[in-house]
Amino acid sequence: MSIFSGRADLFDHMMMEKLRTKEGSDKKEDTEKAKVLYGDIMECFRIFKKKTGGILHRHVHIDVDEWNQRFVASKCPEFSFKEIKTKISDKRFKKGEKEEVNYIYTYFGKEYTKKELHKHGGVYIDDPIYFDNILELVPYFPYIITMGSCNDEKETIYISKESFAEQEHEKMLQSGYDSKTIHYYRKNLADIYFKICKEYLMYNLEARTKVIHIKDLVKNDDSDYYIKIDKGVDENHAVEYVWNDGTVHSHWTSPKLIDKNTILLSQKDVDCYLFADIKTDSVKIKYVEYCEFPFYLN
Repeated sequence: MSIFSGRADLFDHMMMEKLRTKEGSDKKEDTEKAKVLYGDIMECFRIFKKKTGGILHRHVHIDVDEWNQRFVASKCPEFSFKEIKTKISDKRFKKGEKEEVNYIYTYFGKEYTKKELHKHGGVYIDDPIYFDNILELVPYFPYIITMGSCNDEKETIYISKESFAEQEHEKMLQSGYDSKTIHYYRKNLADIYFKICKEYLMYNLEARTKVIHIKDLVKNDDSDYYIKIDKGVDENHAVEYVWNDGTVHSHWTSPKLIDKNTILLSQKDVDCYLFADIKTDSVKIKYVEYCEFPFYLN
């Protein structure tokens, strides 16, 4: 059970992406003999991010009305609506009638009025959670996986609406019991940030920090530009522009890491905002070089 919730949660799932023996072996003959298997948090995170594409999914309940129905339809393929116009008697109008507009909603093949849909429980839409680095994923470690599908190459993971630890704590309060266990889980969640920064993000940071010239740019199909980094970029650190004078100049957007070896630069920056700075070599790109970290198995 996870140290962040006391249940099999997202952290537990992630840590099973790559299992090793206490000595660090991942050979089948060694792992089959081992009584206890261990995982390294950064190794497991990188595998999990690759399989999920850096996206978690979460269902959010929506009470549908005339104001949000188009938005809901764009977010939920199983939901649609149609307009129904009817003439009703109304002596305030010259013709003695007026046009009334109502809507019929279809959800998973069944039709509802607005009142019926509300009684049914509304509609659930997917509210994706994007993460580029491990610190962005940490807050969701105590969340329960409510639904998922996976194979060797890809995973689609849905998580609960809130942390299981916080949810259980609130239930206990509603029952008249103030459990102190929540403080243990909150402390563990706070401590993991420090551990990740100390053991991974700060690892050889000065030596891994690189500042490179903006050159050898290649244009992609969307007219943006990209630059290749042979040794790779650590996704847990920002990629940014830096100027020789130490100040930040006007630019459209920051460089974006597309994959381990590719940094994307906006066409607006290369051809407009930073054109002169790039030409005079006044602006450069700063990033942290990718590396294989030592294992911290637990």
